[in-house]
Amino acid sequence: MIISSLIKSFISTLIIEYIILKLLFIKRKVFMPVLLVNMLTNPLIVYIYNIMSLFSFEYKDIVTIFLELLVVIVEGYIYKYLLEIKWEKALIISFISNAIAYLTGILLTLYL
Repeated sequence: MIISSLIKSFISTLIIEYIILKLLFIKRKVFMPVLLVNMLTNPLIVYIYNIMSLFSFEYKDIVTIFLELLVVIVEGYIYKYLLEIKWEKALIISFISNAIAYLTGILLTLYL
């Protein structure tokens, strides 16, 4: 179950974030940066979330928000260097792409 969740989350996040970054950087190659940041952040956060769910951790939502904010910062930092953009833009891109991916994940979970 956890492996399936990790794979589904990784693939859907990768697709969503790639599309968002491609829309923002039409002329740049963004697949490798998106792949790299998600290889570093997505499996860990999904694993932690699944473990908290297994044990009915009562502060799961607070921890998830904190972890998502950390992911936004880490991915923003990586995007800053890989895409050679300003910190503010990298942080905004990271926030938007992660927010959309996260909300899409919630919707998919509710309706599938």
